[in-house]
Amino acid sequence: DQYYWSEAELNTYESWLKAERDSQGLERQKLLDAEARGIAKGMQTRNLDIARTLLTKGYTVQDVCELTGLSKEGVEQLQKDRYKS
Repeated sequence: DQYYWSEAELNTYESWLKAERDSQGLERQKLLDAEARGIAKGMQTRNLDIARTLLTKGYTVQDVCELTGLSKEGVEQLQKDRYKS
């Protein structure tokens, strides 16, 4: 029971508890960061897939850029790669 702990024991416990909570918060943040990176990567992959489809259907590079948010250089590279295949 914490009521009977000495001040030194209580300080030790509080230090341990703070470190444990900090550690849990750090782990939680790492998971959130990893999730955000995964979502961003998935969105980028999806945009590339959409861009390829739009180019195949005859959309202009400018239209593909506007619809997907991809850079002009990126879309032009997709277009070049499409003709290589």
